[in-house]
Amino acid sequence: RINATPDGHGDCVKLVPDPAADGAREVFVKPFETTMTLADFFADLANPQPGFVPYLSHQNDNLRDSELDFLEGEFPPVMPLGQEALGDLDAVNLWIGDERAVSAMHQDYYENLYAVVHGEKVFHLLPPAINAKLFLGEAEFDQAQYAQAADGTWEVVLDGERVSWIPQDPLALEGVCRASLLEVRVRAGQVLYLPAMWLHRAAQSELTISVNYWHEMAFDHRWVYSSFVSRVAEAMKCAMDSCESGTAEKAALAQSGASEGAAAADAEED
Repeated sequence: RINATPDGHGDCVKLVPDPAADGAREVFVKPFETTMTLADFFADLANPQPGFVPYLSHQNDNLRDSELDFLEGEFPPVMPLGQEALGDLDAVNLWIGDERAVSAMHQDYYENLYAVVHGEKVFHLLPPAINAKLFLGEAEFDQAQYAQAADGTWEVVLDGERVSWIPQDPLALEGVCRASLLEVRVRAGQVLYLPAMWLHRAAQSELTISVNYWHEMAFDHRWVYSSFVSRVAEAMKCAMDSCESGTAEKAALAQSGASEGAAAADAEED
């Protein structure tokens, strides 16, 4: 199973046409899912076609799934350091993509050991102290998925669900967020330990093959603190929205009152 998009950006917030919302609106778009042989997949990567970017990026323990069981023995079932320091292993995932494929900034609730087998993975990282709701505009969006017709054209199909996601590209951040942004390049033979809840954007500088090991995180003080800050951020946003709504309503009432007063004055003069 392969994920595919027209531009390499899936699982992200995109502006899509919507005549009912003044022409366009932001929605969270999942990639198109298709199946192909690994031979065809690598042929597509070797000979890129405009408007079609394949990416093997299923986060479903795919390296231990029956589809890829022929690779058993090619990778260690677990990293000894991870097993000893991080506890129970939850999933082992295989990732294959080139420089066109990008995973938008997000955070995972797993301890992550990310090993590069071939190529170079490029991460942009922010610590959990940069709360996504408070600093990065995380909000709820309608969810959709790419669909590709037989003639190769793409459309975005809403599925009726909603999802909370970060709309901002970290490379366009300013201020304290930009100052806190770390770039980490992981090359073949290297392993990155990505702590749970760290925000990250992932890309490749070339054709890259990677394996990551997800270990269950401890829902300790880090989770409590992050949840508290997120709830404070939501309360602040609600208060600000209410204040703006109240201000607008008062302005409308004032305008209405002024119009009525003017009309009454005109009537008295008549």
